[in-house]
Amino acid sequence: MNTNDQRVAARSRANRRLMNLTIGTAILGVVATGTLGWVAAPTSRASSPLSGQTAALFTSTSNGTAGTAPNVTNGSGRAHVSTGGS
Repeated sequence: MNTNDQRVAARSRANRRLMNLTIGTAILGVVATGTLGWVAAPTSRASSPLSGQTAALFTSTSNGTAGTAPNVTNGSGRAHVSTGGS
């Protein structure tokens, strides 16, 4: 009977150790991801002073009205356009 009690205690310790390791790893992963994001944010191209100007180019159409689709014209050439579908 003593060996069964030891096995139960050892299994319980192993389960606690595994749970603590799992929780610790998850917390460390969240901290590492946040730290990398915090470090990378100042070096991102989106944080440059020109990012607002770039967005303004795409929100306005060629005739200057925002919110409407730009005029599409046919052109001659050898370019290939795909919608990304298969």
